[in-house]
Amino acid sequence: VTPTGHVYEMYAPHQDGLSVATTLETDGVSYRAGDKDATIPAVAASASVKGSRLFLTVTNCHAEQAATVAVQLRGGSATGATARTLTGEIHSHNTFDRPAALEPEPLDVAAHGASFNLELPPASVSTLSIELE
Repeated sequence: VTPTGHVYEMYAPHQDGLSVATTLETDGVSYRAGDKDATIPAVAASASVKGSRLFLTVTNCHAEQAATVAVQLRGGSATGATARTLTGEIHSHNTFDRPAALEPEPLDVAAHGASFNLELPPASVSTLSIELE
């Protein structure tokens, strides 16, 4: 499976879910695009809910710096969560000789109550499955 295939699988829980609004306050990541300077948000997120489960997928777009994300649940409270992250050197890829060079790995998260912090590695896509009460 390619890293792109893993990312697709990590976003799959959002399918048929009810979209949940997210608000992000984040720094930007600057880069050069041809002869122009450009900036993108350092962190991006998607959220959806199915039953009593909230799915949160968060991307840290910075290639070198980790990001701390403060998650605040409005109208709900977390009773626990499981999380995985896909991260690595940005030019890494899976090959026939190394088919598992990049694979999602467990990510530690203590999701309890209405707010918690999430530590994101550089250049990562992380997905959380949060049980709500």
